[in-house]
Amino acid sequence: MSALPMGVDDFDPLVDLAGMWTNDLAQLYLPIDGMLATRYEAVRREARHEPLRGQWE
Repeated sequence: MSALPMGVDDFDPLVDLAGMWTNDLAQLYLPIDGMLATRYEAVRREARHEPLRGQWE
């Protein structure tokens, strides 16, 4: 059974790909529209992100 939902409108990559992240998936699905500029990476199959420097100042 696939972890990806059938409806595209319901797809949330941070939720639906939890535990399956790779650098290729991160390049495909990130950044997410509406989020602040963030540095992303895949570590141990988890998506990690942190704000870019100067964004919160």
